[in-house]
Parts: sequence; structure tokens; C-alpha cells
Amino acid sequence: MSFGELRKTTKTNWLKDNRELLRNNNGQVQTDIRLSTKWLERSKCEDLGIKYRKGRFTKREKEILQNTLQEYKRRHNLNDDQLQKLMHYRNDKEHSSFWAEIATPLGFRSLKSVAHHIQRNFHEFNHNGSWSKEEDEQLKQLIQLYGRDWTTIGEQLKRMPEGCKERYVVCLQHQDKHNKGKWTKEEEEQLTKVVVNITKECDANISLDWGIPWQLVAEAMENKRTALSCRSKWVRDLRLKYEIGEDRSARWTSYDSYMLCK
Repeated sequence: MSFGELRKTTKTNWLKDNRELLRNNNGQVQTDIRLSTKWLERSKCEDLGIKYRKGRFTKREKEILQNTLQEYKRRHNLNDDQLQKLMHYRNDKEHSSFWAEIATPLGFRSLKSVAHHIQRNFHEFNHNGSWSKEEDEQLKQLIQLYGRDWTTIGEQLKRMPEGCKERYVVCLQHQDKHNKGKWTKEEEEQLTKVVVNITKECDANISLDWGIPWQLVAEAMENKRTALSCRSKWVRDLRLKYEIGEDRSARWTSYDSYMLCK
């Protein structure tokens, strides 16, 4: 089934699942192709006037995703491991249209929300909770044994390969260098400079934490703080201070909404 045929066969599902978004469209499916082909933030969709569905995925949406994934697997003659890898990486050249093909049948779901939902719910090791000290030690031992073969390590730990990689790179790799106390004024100033410079180099939006390479930020901070700590400090304390100081129009983020409602 081609990409175009996939859209055509799901038109009825779009109308049924998204009727409230179509009231002013005379019953015609008028989704914006950018929604399922571009990695857009919600705020960007709103700025562009692109309609999209929010909230939990419905039972029908989950069924559509499951069927679409299985159809993609069948058409491309993939095994389970190959499909799992596609679900956790964006830059496979041979399957460059993978995410667009998976997201398109849902119509009003953004590409990013579809990817996040799939990565959370369609991996065999996606419900293992927080890391224990014993698992951290086992992870270090497995790295000594297998190097950075995250797939093998994930199988041994019964965890997602990307989760193992992230746990090591973000939390364990430079554990002996990490400061864990209160941030100093010098650290805050250094973090601000690093974030400003890296976002310029990467052409990332400084008002949005998604897209900022926090691991690079942590490395530029000489690994004195973890990537997670750098992100949290920037989003929670420094971003707004920087934007006000630069006389910029500060963008309201999802974290701001969370803190307001807390």
C-alpha cells in the first residue's frame, strides 16, 4: 500500500475520530500535511493555526497505530527487532518516511505526539520504572563487558536500549565529577552563556527546551552537572531571567503551565 493509498483508506476514520475539529469544514478532511510530516511543537502549531488533537490516545487511535505499524512491517519485510529500532530513531535513510506514514492515518495527531506515544507504549521493556542502585551497578558492569552495544545491554537488563544509553550518558558516565548541591552564581552564568551559544550554533529555539542538545550543554559545562540538571535549572530558573534581561518576549511553555497549576 502506498503512502497516498494509506491516507485515502483512513479518511472515514479521520471523520469519525475528529468530528469536533471538522464542524466548520463542511465535513471535508482538511488536515495540514505539516502536522504529520514536520516535528512541530504544539506552540508552533498554534502559531501557524494548525488544528491538532490533544489528550490521551483513544482506543481506536491505538488500534490504528498498531495496524499501521504491522502493515509497515509487512510491506518492508521487517522483523520485530528492526521495527523496534525504527520506532526509536528518526534518521534511518532507508525508512525516511516511516514516521510520516505512521502518523498520517491519525489525521489530527502531531508527528511528535505520535512518536512519543509509540516509544512509550510499543516497546517490550517500557514499564520498568526508576533505576535502582543495583541496576546502575549492573549497567556499568555490562558496559565493561559489551562496550556500548545498547541493544544487548537492554536485553540483559530488560530495559529499552535508548533508556540504558541515556541512563549511562546522562547520569553515570561522569558521576564522579557531578556537583549535587546548590548552583553557584558562577555556574548559573556559565550555563546561560553555554545555552545561548549552543542554541545559536544549532539553530535551536532558546525559548523551548525541546531541540536544545542538553548533553552537549552538560559537556560544555565540563560535566559538573548532568544534562538533566542543566535542563531543569534553565527551564525552572534561568530562561525567563535571560529573556527578560534581553528584553525578549518570553514564550509561555508547558513547564510554565505545570508550575502555575501545581
